[in-house]
Amino acid sequence: IFMTPLVSFAERRVIIMKADKIFINGRVYTVNKERDWAEAVCVADNKIIFVGSTDAALEYKDDDTQVIDLQKKMLLPGFIEAHAHPMLAALWKSGIVMEINMSLEEVLDTIRTYISEHPEQETYFGQGYSEWMFGDEGPHREVLDEIMADKPVFVLGAGGHSGWCNTKALEVAGVTRDTPDPQPGTQFFRRDENGEPTGSIVEWGALSIVNSAVEAFDREKITETLVKFSNQYSAAGVTSIIDAGIMKEYEDIMREITAEVSREGRLKQRIIGCEGIFGAEDVPGVIDRLKTARDMYTGDKFAVTFLKIIEDGAFEARSASTKKPFEDGTLIYPVLDEDEICRIAEEAAEIGADTQVHAIGDKAIYNVLAAAKHLREKGYDDTRVTCIHCNYIDPEEDLGKFGRYDVIANTTPIWHHENKGKEEAIGERAQMNFLMNTLWKDGVKLTFGSDFPADEYGKEPLKGVEMGITRQMFGVPEDPILPPFSERLTVAKMIEGYTINAAYQMRMEDRTGSIEVGKYADMVVLEENLFEIDPHDIHNVKVVMTVMDGEIVYQNVE
Repeated sequence: IFMTPLVSFAERRVIIMKADKIFINGRVYTVNKERDWAEAVCVADNKIIFVGSTDAALEYKDDDTQVIDLQKKMLLPGFIEAHAHPMLAALWKSGIVMEINMSLEEVLDTIRTYISEHPEQETYFGQGYSEWMFGDEGPHREVLDEIMADKPVFVLGAGGHSGWCNTKALEVAGVTRDTPDPQPGTQFFRRDENGEPTGSIVEWGALSIVNSAVEAFDREKITETLVKFSNQYSAAGVTSIIDAGIMKEYEDIMREITAEVSREGRLKQRIIGCEGIFGAEDVPGVIDRLKTARDMYTGDKFAVTFLKIIEDGAFEARSASTKKPFEDGTLIYPVLDEDEICRIAEEAAEIGADTQVHAIGDKAIYNVLAAAKHLREKGYDDTRVTCIHCNYIDPEEDLGKFGRYDVIANTTPIWHHENKGKEEAIGERAQMNFLMNTLWKDGVKLTFGSDFPADEYGKEPLKGVEMGITRQMFGVPEDPILPPFSERLTVAKMIEGYTINAAYQMRMEDRTGSIEVGKYADMVVLEENLFEIDPHDIHNVKVVMTVMDGEIVYQNVE
């Protein structure tokens, strides 16, 4: 050993490893607190092997190395969608596609056009209309009957928490005035003064009854839609997605399709999925189903790892669970009561699974925090609990509990703008939504996602970054700022939420989420440095390149 010639560390690393790709002359924002900024990154296979200066990076070059001159563009970790439904989106968006900003007549024209162009279909399914446009009583089946009376038509609102169907769909599903609501007042069929179903349906306990009866599954079309969305995500700089679930009747087939597309190399993101509770009927056997799915899907490209609970609905569907009634007097109870959500979260923790809970109203959020408190008191300190959406947190009773019980706060930044429909639904409470900066100051990890396909204005993270900073509609600097103004976040906080914090929520912070030696080479190149431009221009910044697992999966050729 003592006869070995002495070699400097720099020379030794050159001898040991050469890079497949070297990114030089960049503004590299690492999201690594030990070193925020660098000039260059070296990649070998699918891992980062060097972060530092351009001169030092070039020591890793040989004849086969691809050198990419960033020309001072910004390089940062690939964006992580911390809450979305790509599998659900592939299903929902493979039929009639509506947009949230459509008028009622535009929605009806879209449905008419699709049906006329697809006369061969036996059923019609779609998603995307604004639930706000129908007010408290929701839409009526007779309107759809005028378009199509002989075949089932079933469409979902943009948020996916309420739906609308024609009379034929109710008939096929066997829904009549005598059909009991799965969870009265929470998951139900709206009815007229005679008790007849109106065609307006609230939450998945009821929606799934019609959904299961209206067969609209086309495997080939759904597979291609999934690939299309993966490509779109890649063009937006997204390299990982937390999939927050799909209805139980489609879980197995959609996981099979997703795993197949991933094996084929057509999926350009890592996807971490879940076993879900969409309604009270999903509770029995959920932990056993989670264990089975977790054992079946274990890769670092596609895996099922956590429990997802939907604890309430949405303000626009009048199905969010609040401590005080809506302005019209409606009071919605959580899907699971406090004791039950504590029990199920503990059962998940016993098998080493994390729990993520959809909670929009303050009563639902209270139950999430109760479950987190229960887990901590039981000694499950490493179990990660995520409160998804965090729209209205009781500022007096519950705001401080996120930090106290180590709860991740996930939200959808493209919702952070003034919404008159929400004000009509919950009154002055609409002025105290999304208290994210207060949570951050309390040491809470913030994460961000679009909730696609329930997103309102797009799944691109840069739109979310802008709106989290401005609390205004992206690209509209004259738009009113959503109060409280003090809850606006910084560029750095937004990037952390879309990268390292989201990786923590995935339990992959040791493998991705920052640009560090040994982590996966999941990165995105932006045309401009987000720290140096007007926040209102962030949504216009072009994604130049997306690198996932060391491969360039998207490149802007403009």
